[in-house]
Amino acid sequence: DLREEIRLLTSFIYQRESLNVNSHKINFIEEQARELFYGGGTEYDFSLWIQAALLFEHLIIPAKYYVPESLLEFAQDVIDEAKSHECKVERYQVNGDGKKVNAEIWEYSETISKITEWLDEEKGFKEKMKMKFFP
Repeated sequence: DLREEIRLLTSFIYQRESLNVNSHKINFIEEQARELFYGGGTEYDFSLWIQAALLFEHLIIPAKYYVPESLLEFAQDVIDEAKSHECKVERYQVNGDGKKVNAEIWEYSETISKITEWLDEEKGFKEKMKMKFFP
């Protein structure tokens, strides 16, 4: 398909020319996401995988730039962690007696599905690039 050929070639040229310019931005985004995921928690005590997943959903996935392998590996780490919690988190308050009150379960499977789809697309695109330009 001609459009796919043009997309591959354009992306290849863009990556070669802009990698040095944009690499610091990409590295910063990845660094911030990793700090959320592997860091020590937050004042709101959200599960760390949720914060990283939301950063992927709202910042990383919509952006169109060169995606380093390390970011793809990190995305897989976030997906694996989310799945280990069934993509859910229980939120609750503790009353004076130490009992849970106002408990609710928050579901993040849609967010994780978006990340999984993005990851599959990026891996597929990288594979096409390798086959096309480095046979």
